[in-house]
Amino acid sequence: MKRIIRITAVGALLSAIPAGVAFAGVHAFAPVTINNTQRTAEGSLGSARNGSIFDTTQYIGCWVRVEAGNPNMVGGCSARVGSTTASCSFPASPQSEDYAWAMHAMGPDAFVRFTWDSSRICQKLHVEQNSKYEPKLP
Repeated sequence: MKRIIRITAVGALLSAIPAGVAFAGVHAFAPVTINNTQRTAEGSLGSARNGSIFDTTQYIGCWVRVEAGNPNMVGGCSARVGSTTASCSFPASPQSEDYAWAMHAMGPDAFVRFTWDSSRICQKLHVEQNSKYEPKLP
């Protein structure tokens, strides 16, 4: 008898869900965070862009510059939350190509994490494209 009641209760709850509502997938809100002690910054571009109207300073991103006739690239990453900022650069060198490849994977809704050393030289760049991160709103 208890089993029938439980099944009926579950069925009643499921039938109360509107037909057009879908529940699927993982959703992650990843606002920009900066830890200057551990020298890390991370966040998703969508979460940073969609932040509250009261948080108009939040951003995270990376850049690269290539010049004609110069085989080496220069670039860096930066982030800001309120008055807290973080940045690092990767100086012109053949190894900078690795950072350029990572940035090539950075889409408009990517999750970005970067680390730096005491000289503000980028040490790691992690770029993740994943459906769980919220897209930027218009």
